[in-house]
Amino acid sequence: YFQLPECIGKDAGKFIDLFKTHTEIVPWFPSVLIGENYKMAVELLEKLRPERIVTNNSGIALVAFKNKIQWIAGPEMNTINSFSLLSLKENFNCSGAFISNEISKMQMHGIKKPEGFELYYSIYHPIRLMTSRQCLFHQVTGCVKDVMDEKCIPDCSRNATITNLKNETFVVEKSKGNYNAVYNE
Repeated sequence: YFQLPECIGKDAGKFIDLFKTHTEIVPWFPSVLIGENYKMAVELLEKLRPERIVTNNSGIALVAFKNKIQWIAGPEMNTINSFSLLSLKENFNCSGAFISNEISKMQMHGIKKPEGFELYYSIYHPIRLMTSRQCLFHQVTGCVKDVMDEKCIPDCSRNATITNLKNETFVVEKSKGNYNAVYNE
């Protein structure tokens, strides 16, 4: 799997080359794709026509469905019960889904998958609590810029931790090409 950035922009050609060269890699589309980045993601999907994708974005899922591309609902689509799995399969020809990381083991055991449907669960990653287009570092670490500009999303890369009054720690991360994200410890 290869996680595409939220800001595909000028790198779309590089991603197309990557997936054409390495057809075994499954494109993984992020949850937040807005405006031009959404259009670029759709264009990338239509040019590549991969056998299968993973997506956290329902718009990309709909494009895959319309183009008869197998798709898997990513973990950020928060699939939490048997009815959502059945609906994804019957209404959008979804071939599989990641079960939400936000449900308990007991809740997970009660889930029944539709026939011919694959279930996934991601374990080796932090749980993303929030994605924001706003700069979260301005208040956390004192970014020198007063306003986000066109270079922030594609070029900025930083991280910090914050601790709340209950002594719970959270990680704030901004990676190149992606929006700001908050993760649990």
